[in-house]
This record gives sequence, structure tokens and C-alpha cells, in this order.
Amino acid sequence: MAVRLGITDELLRKELAGGPGHKMGVTRAEQVSEYCIEAKGEHCYAYVNSLNARSGRLLELPVRDDMTTPREIRTGMAGLLEKTSATIMALTSALADDNINDNERRDIERKLSDLFAVGQGILRGTHEINESRKPAHLRAAA
Repeated sequence: MAVRLGITDELLRKELAGGPGHKMGVTRAEQVSEYCIEAKGEHCYAYVNSLNARSGRLLELPVRDDMTTPREIRTGMAGLLEKTSATIMALTSALADDNINDNERRDIERKLSDLFAVGQGILRGTHEINESRKPAHLRAAA
């Protein structure tokens, strides 16, 4: 990826780590996100979802290979329960003192982002399964 960005591996590592004097800019973050989406990385939509979440929107994710059979949807449901539990625990812990500090807010946002990503994968997978079982003349236009 560093080669495609025209920078050294070391500079990319430092920018990704966010070390002093090596903060990644929005333009580079967009490029990295595009390359991750292109490569179909596991959390490739995290950056895009993060930006959309700030405006109260969710990005509908494309169907991933790991959510296209009923068995994989069931596995996704287990992941959804796990992410929901983690989110509830973070919220409960944060609200114990009736206040949510910056670190707690970021942790909650991260956990909700993970939860949304699993939910979106399940949603897209259910659409794919539904469409694949219909006769061709009843399928939605692509």
C-alpha cells in the first residue's frame, strides 16, 4: 500500500499509528480507505462508516462473501449478539457515574461501529439470499 501511496513503509506505519509529527491527513486516509475497500479487507468500510456516523447515517455495505448462506447468517447473528453485549457493557460502565467522558464515548462509538458493521453484513446477506431464491423475473434490477 505504501508504494501505491508513494511513501515509505515506515512513514505509512507512523501515520497509521498517529505518532507525534506523523498524523495522517484526510486525503491520505481516504486513499487508504479506498485501497482497503478495493482489497476487500475485513474492516474496509470502518473509515467510511465512521464519517457517515457523525452525520447520523449508515453506509449500506455490499454483500461480502462471508454472509451469503443461511449458515453464515446464523454465525453473523452470534457475532451480532456478541457485539450487542459488548456495547451494552460499555454503555452500562460509562453511565455508572451518570457521565460519559471522551474515552468512554470513543469506546462506545467503536463498539457501536462494530455492531453496525455486523448488522449491515447480515442485512446485505439476507437480501442476497432472498434475491437468489426468487425466479429471475421477480428479482430486483441490479
